[in-house]
Amino acid sequence: MAHVAKQGVTNVHEVEDVLLAHIGLVPTLERQGRPVSADLDERLCTRLQINVSELSDWLAAQHARVVEKQLQFLSWQSWGTDNQIIASVQTLVNEGAAVMGRDPPEWKENFKPGGARGAGGSATGSLSLSRLRKQLSSLGKNGSQESTTEGAPLLIVCARKEVNSHLRLLQHEFGKGLQCEVIIGTDQVDTWRSEVERAKRGVILLQTQSVLQDPVRLLQLFEATRRRHPLVCVNVVGGGYDFAAVKPLLSSLATELSQAQMATLRTELQDSDQGVGQLSNSLVRAVPNAISVFFNPVAGAAMIDAAIKDILDKLERDKQLRQSDAIKEPHAVGWQGPQKKLAAVAAFGRGDRHLGDQLREPDETLVVVTKPSCIL
Repeated sequence: MAHVAKQGVTNVHEVEDVLLAHIGLVPTLERQGRPVSADLDERLCTRLQINVSELSDWLAAQHARVVEKQLQFLSWQSWGTDNQIIASVQTLVNEGAAVMGRDPPEWKENFKPGGARGAGGSATGSLSLSRLRKQLSSLGKNGSQESTTEGAPLLIVCARKEVNSHLRLLQHEFGKGLQCEVIIGTDQVDTWRSEVERAKRGVILLQTQSVLQDPVRLLQLFEATRRRHPLVCVNVVGGGYDFAAVKPLLSSLATELSQAQMATLRTELQDSDQGVGQLSNSLVRAVPNAISVFFNPVAGAAMIDAAIKDILDKLERDKQLRQSDAIKEPHAVGWQGPQKKLAAVAAFGRGDRHLGDQLREPDETLVVVTKPSCIL
């Protein structure tokens, strides 16, 4: 009160009104001990810069915003991954301890190799990220014949203006988790190819509103699929990414991109004897069919850590599937389409949309999944 008294505030109820209104803890000023006072209402409205007639609606809306934000923070998704469910429980228990004025519990990993239990005989806890990474890296190895990606960088493909400060957080966490360099994709035509060539550790696509409306980013994704780099799609919650619009966009690049952007695509693709049709057809299979990991920048620390673990886990799984040849692209199994379709690909690459429309017809031979043989 000594501090606010210097600003002419002498009534403790006025201080309470301002704090409760800004924090949004209550939908109304009615509470025990506060008198019904038009003067207090007018003082509060003056500080909030609203009219007295708007006060009730403003308080209710502010309270609703706070409740919605808190529900996002304490969200529970029964269909979430193990990491997300564990993080939800930790967040709920920690928030409960804070409300009751208790110290938060100390969370410890209780996992031991070989099915052994930790101290106290409690159930097995979650895998640590480092141990899980070591276990996954040991799968599908074939001695010296297996090419290694240790030390190779990871590439993040994103629209920088749409991810803001979250990009640096992800870059730091990925680098710490994988112990490698993490490159943030460029928008420069003369350097994009070298970034993809180096990114043997994998590619992360941060899905936001306009991430697929840039020729350089499309080129990087296409080159990554051609080189069979692991690819993980990460949907940034609140970033405006429209899943339903992705396939139509990628199927109609000639109308979705500007003439200058299309010219950039054609020029860069000619260097590798590719066309816009091949790029479109490849990304239509790779991006919309990928199961995204959801990253909520405003979530609690435990949920953000869980999302990071899910991304890295998915990156390792995709790597192992590609190394074991469990998933093959059509060209990897000698697939050859009819000459009519090959001509349509070339025509679409030159911008002939009439013939290029043939590429959008469904084809059941686009992806071949092979299963390892079992010898008894």
